[in-house]
Amino acid sequence: MGVPEDPVCGSGNIAFAYLRAKTAKVVRNYRAKQGQEIGRDGEIDIAYIDNATIELGGNTVITARGELYE
Repeated sequence: MGVPEDPVCGSGNIAFAYLRAKTAKVVRNYRAKQGQEIGRDGEIDIAYIDNATIELGGNTVITARGELYE
């Protein structure tokens, strides 16, 4: 369809971060890098706030915008 693949998977990274928090003895904030194989480097930052909160963040590029009307 002419739309480039998303270089980073947010849902996959947050699932991995959750699993890591539940199984690792020590968890530290980290940066995941993806997309090098498709020539579109991307990064996601994972921050462990407390036992119940994980934040995922990074930069984005808006490629479409719209409005919804009732």
